[in-house]
Amino acid sequence: MAILELNSLSLRIGATQVCSDLNMRLQENQRWGLLGKNGAGKTTLLHALIGLVPVQSGEILIRGIKLENIPRQELAAGVGILFQHGISELPATVMETVLLGRHPHVQSLLRDDPGDLKIARDALQDLKLSELADRQVDTLSGGERQRVALAMLIAQTPDLFLMDEPNNHLDLAFQVELLRLLDRKLKQHASALLMATHDINLAARFCEYIILLMGDGEFVNGPTEAVLTSENLSKAFDCEIGSIVGQGRTFFYPQ
Repeated sequence: MAILELNSLSLRIGATQVCSDLNMRLQENQRWGLLGKNGAGKTTLLHALIGLVPVQSGEILIRGIKLENIPRQELAAGVGILFQHGISELPATVMETVLLGRHPHVQSLLRDDPGDLKIARDALQDLKLSELADRQVDTLSGGERQRVALAMLIAQTPDLFLMDEPNNHLDLAFQVELLRLLDRKLKQHASALLMATHDINLAARFCEYIILLMGDGEFVNGPTEAVLTSENLSKAFDCEIGSIVGQGRTFFYPQ
């Protein structure tokens, strides 16, 4: 059974037709990228997948259950989203914020479960935040706050990761490290991931499948090698995009 299934999905936001009759099946351990120019509707599509934006037609299924039939707490436990701007400058410590990722799983509101605390500490360690556990979030840099948001998402241990520009504010070395970490987490928990990004080469390196929003409701989706071509990308981004092969990888660049 697919973790996420879209059947004949049509979605519009304002004057923008994001997609028309989109079908896809996202299976366990799969990594999907979501690409398109600014304003194409990447964020809107992610928000629709958790019910924040209504769809025109079609259906969204999580583990075979229609989205509208899933109780909100169950949805919050099974689907985690990283919003484009990460987390707000909360009046809380880093540890307290990461523990919020365990909230959908909490059995008692009176005390923190030792298992939840361990998961949160492990997430802090994964994101190299252990030394900042007692720092107030509003004292952190943009990159540190992004790592806290990622740690909170990982602590949630969802079946489906929805990520909007996860590499925001991260330096190049940590972007690569993040991809490796996410790959490990997907395999450990039999999860899946859909990641919206502006970085074509990041998606090409990490994602096995791509949804490329072309504009006016058109899209191309499928295996990365088939979707990410100079012709498709040039049409989607309204500029000529070339490619070069090096060290066994294809790299794309504007011409």
